[in-house]
Amino acid sequence: VEVYLGGNKIGAKGASSIANLLQHNDTITDIGLDDNNICDGGAKMLADALTHNSTLQTLKLQGNDIQTERTLETINGLLRKNREAAKRRF
Repeated sequence: VEVYLGGNKIGAKGASSIANLLQHNDTITDIGLDDNNICDGGAKMLADALTHNSTLQTLKLQGNDIQTERTLETINGLLRKNREAAKRRF
């Protein structure tokens, strides 16, 4: 299942809600959060949530205010792990 929420300016509060959802998600595989005013704190919440998620394979974050490269690397690594696990399942 794909969900696109780009351009909604959800900011940190919205990122927190999405992060909470991701911790319990077993359906959504792709989320688009482009251009949503998500900053480093919001990205960190998303990264933390992905440690509890094995379903999400794509998280689009272009056009946000994420400055911490390490957080983006963590997110990408977790997504890569989920994609590899999905390939093994099929």
